[in-house]
Formats: sequence, C-alpha cells, structure tokens
Amino acid sequence: MRKLGIAAVILSLFYLNVFADQTSDVYFHRGIQKYLKKNLDGAIVDVEKAISLGSTEKKVSAFLVKMLLERGVVLFKNKQYQDALEYFEKAKKYDPENKEIESVIENVSEKLKPVASPVSAVTYERVVVQDTVTLDLLKSVQNQQDKLIGAITKPNELIRQILAKSDTERKELINMLDKKNDSMVETIKSIVFYGAVGLIVVIIIVVGLIYFVSVRSSLRREAIMMKQQEAILNVMMQQQVALSQGSSLLRLSDGMQSSGGFVTPRLMLNDPNPRVKAKAIEIVDAQMISEKENPDVAEKILKEFLEDKNNRVRANAAKALFRYKPEMALETIKEMFKSNDKWMQISAAWVLGELEGSNEAAEILLDNIGALEESHYKQRVIKSLTKLNQSENSLPDETQKKIKKAIEKISKDITIQTV
Repeated sequence: MRKLGIAAVILSLFYLNVFADQTSDVYFHRGIQKYLKKNLDGAIVDVEKAISLGSTEKKVSAFLVKMLLERGVVLFKNKQYQDALEYFEKAKKYDPENKEIESVIENVSEKLKPVASPVSAVTYERVVVQDTVTLDLLKSVQNQQDKLIGAITKPNELIRQILAKSDTERKELINMLDKKNDSMVETIKSIVFYGAVGLIVVIIIVVGLIYFVSVRSSLRREAIMMKQQEAILNVMMQQQVALSQGSSLLRLSDGMQSSGGFVTPRLMLNDPNPRVKAKAIEIVDAQMISEKENPDVAEKILKEFLEDKNNRVRANAAKALFRYKPEMALETIKEMFKSNDKWMQISAAWVLGELEGSNEAAEILLDNIGALEESHYKQRVIKSLTKLNQSENSLPDETQKKIKKAIEKISKDITIQTV
C-alpha cells in the first residue's frame, strides 16, 4: 500500500518535470519568432520566461544577452542613457564574466553624471569620443555574442540560420517554426492529458485498494469473533461434565437433566441456584483459557454476570474477566467493596487474592482493609494479602513492605478482638 502511494507521488513529479521542460522550450522558440518579427521587447520577455522555468542551455542565455544589448544600443543612440543602462546591467547579470559589458556600464554611468555648464569645446570633444568608444565596445560585445551563439548552436543550425538569412528566407523559417511550435504544443497537451488521466487512475486504484483492505479486515475480524463465540457456545453445549474439579459431578437439583444425565455449562449459567451458576463460570473460564479466546468474546460472555446480585457469581466473573479486561474486572471489584452486603465485601477481598502478581489488586485490597471490622473479613484480607505477596510474579518492593506491615497490624487487631 505504501509503495503504491510513493509510486503515485513519483509519477506526478515526473509529469511536472516533463511539463516544465517542454514549456521552457515553447517560450524560447516563441521568443525567437518575436525577434524575427522585430518585436524585440516581446522576445526578451519570452526568453526570460524560458530561463525562469528552468532552462539552463547556454544558447538561451547567450541569445537573451544579444537581444538586451541590441535594445540597449538603440536606447543609447537615442540618448536614453538611463533606460539603456538598465538593459546593459541586465545583460551583465546573464553574462557576469564579460569585462567589455562592464566597461560599457561604466561609460554609460559616466554619461549620467551631471556636467558643469557652459560646456567647453574640450568637454564636448571628450563626450563625443566617449560615445564612440562605448559604441565600439558594444559592437565588439555583440560580435562576441554572435560568435558564442554560433559555437553553442553548431549542432543545431536553427538559430544560426535565423540570424544569417534574408527576410524572405526568414519568413520561411518562421513558418517552419510555427509548425514546430504547434506540434510541440499538441505534444505538451497530450502529455498533460494522459498524465492527468494516469494520475487519476493511480489515485483511484490506491483509494480502492485501501477501501477494499479496510472492509476485508473489518469483516474478517468480525467473522473471527463470531467463530470464537460460536466455538465457546458449542463447547459449552457439548460439555457433559458439570465440575472438572472434585470427586463427583453436579446433577440438576430439580430433576431436570440433560440428555446424558449431567448438567451442561449452558444450563448451569441459567440455573437459579447461585452456587451452580458460580461453578459454571469456573468451567467457562477454564475453557476460555484452553481456547485462548479473544478479549471481546470473553467480555460478551461474562459481562452480564458482573452485576449479578450473588457475591460468588460476581467474584468468579471478575476473576475470569481479569485475564482479558483487567480494568473492567478491577472496577467491578471496587464496586463490590462499596456494597452494604458484608458477603459481597468478603468475596471482593477473596477475588483480589486470586489475581496473583497484580500490584493494582494489592493496592485496592490495602485501601479497603478497614471496610469491615469483623474478624472473618480481616482473616480473609490476611489470606489474600499473603497469597499476593507469595505469588510467582513478584510485587514491587514498596508494595511488599506495605503488605507485611498491614498483615502485622491486622493480626494484632484480631488478637485484641479475641481477648
């Protein structure tokens, strides 16, 4: 799934790069056409756009410098020195190593400085000489650019032909370029269209796969839960032994027996006798352990017995659930301590002792030492604390110390009460 997402991103980036490259070529060729049609300003704008879109070819920057110098020369001859300077500085930006362009910029900058009046003949002659030097420099720079373009475009004679042909021949070349440009535009449109379609298809496939996997996973999980629950119920229906522990099997007290003469766990769970129901929960607990049941299945089976009015039933249900949903089981035991029924509280103390290795169980029992003052309750608390402290899964040292102190104190209290 992750690989499909990465592939979609790479594909989209590929299409964007191809589109950018093709677009820069379109602007460059369009700039050439405008130059041939003597639209110098428009040509400059288009070629600059081609460079901004990522074109790094030397022929593009060389052609732009040539046009900027031509525009600057026209402005210089018209004595528009400030405007000319801007074009020369821009040309310098695209050809920073050219010393002659730098000299031209210095000369033009000198022209912009204020001249004291009246102008002397010497000053006038110096200005004329300076203009001549500047124009010579510009001519030299333009010649350099023409040679550079010629060298760069040697494998591709297109630009050199454009710059060398007559007007008639240029028109023919322009028509050829128009056709090439139209073809390139169509190619770009096709790439963009099919790229967009491909990207949409990839996205649809990825989304479809995500949806399919999530739905399938949900259905599979539900099927597993149903299967596990059904397995538990089938085992309970087939169980013919009422008690797995003890020397005898429990028979129906009211004479209603199963086909084999023994109580099944399913019948036992619905028996009105609380002792029968409590034993049934023990059988179900043992079966769930052997089957390694899902926590959600265990919760479904045991949840209704967590609110049973009988203390033994509720305690056995909390004990069985603790293995799968410890927080829910501990909350049930806490509620048992809040009951006004002393047997419910005694059963709560008993079941905590059965949760061996549980620090949470030990803390709850320590907090409820004084729930009842009866010696029977206190003796039950001592037994549970002792069992927790001697469990294979050792409790934290601090908890063990608390338990030892609590046992000593309760033992003293029981002795005092007996006396």
